[in-house]
Amino acid sequence: MLKLDLNPIKYELTLDAELCDLIKRNYNRHTLGWTVRGHWRTYKSGKKTWIKPSVRGDKDKITGKIYEV
Repeated sequence: MLKLDLNPIKYELTLDAELCDLIKRNYNRHTLGWTVRGHWRTYKSGKKTWIKPSVRGDKDKITGKIYEV
């Protein structure tokens, strides 16, 4: 059940499982593993912290990409 609380109006929406399956999008992963470069993250307080580079997906199946220039 999904509830939206927009003051002062309240909406209540009930979705059944069949309808949820129709709404879902199909997902195809193009690569099994990929790298993510490091970056600075700024919090609301103004504090900055370095996010280290990491690997997403399957760490054993990282594939490189060939770029044409």
